[in-house]
Amino acid sequence: MSRLAFLCVLEAVVFANPVFAARILGIEKGRVDEAPTESSRTFMDRMEEAVEPLRSLEYTTALGFGNSGFHGALTIGYPMQPYALIDTTCFYSRENDETRGHNLRSGVNTDLVLRLGRRNGSIVPFGGTGVGFERWDQTLSEGVDQPLSLRDDSATVSQFAGITLRMTENTQVKLTSRWLTWLDNPPLDLASRFESRLQRRERRLDLGFGFIF
Repeated sequence: MSRLAFLCVLEAVVFANPVFAARILGIEKGRVDEAPTESSRTFMDRMEEAVEPLRSLEYTTALGFGNSGFHGALTIGYPMQPYALIDTTCFYSRENDETRGHNLRSGVNTDLVLRLGRRNGSIVPFGGTGVGFERWDQTLSEGVDQPLSLRDDSATVSQFAGITLRMTENTQVKLTSRWLTWLDNPPLDLASRFESRLQRRERRLDLGFGFIF
């Protein structure tokens, strides 16, 4: 840009935005070492910050226990913004007794998670709610002439709370306490030889290790 053209542009900008005009003059004179102020940040700068959380997914593998024994889970989280994300959890539990039988349970939950701090914080509490679906295959061997098998399922709702502990830029430890409710009949209780069912509401505690990519 020629000197004359630059002065014409600067004169036009002065009338519209004197602060911005002074910054242009500073850049022209080589003073580019100053940090950008909030007023000088461009629309694209703000857009970059807004969409940054959408560029990474969170993966968490967890082990835990509940009223029906130990279980494993895998969670994939999709951040919508720094304070909220949608995650999907696959759940698997196996209770096996050589004399009584076995109880296999699996399911999936979709949750809305709200953080009480930005994701890059060292300690971030969170909570939320979700819906899901579980099914179970149960076999009773004790006290029957032939093994008795049952397959059933139920929709679920749950509420949960927990904290994440940031380890590195891409790893974290996650502790979750979940209160899950079966909307239909809960699974039969293997310990009672199928004479009763588990309580309709179950508490689960998970400890997981997560990756952010």
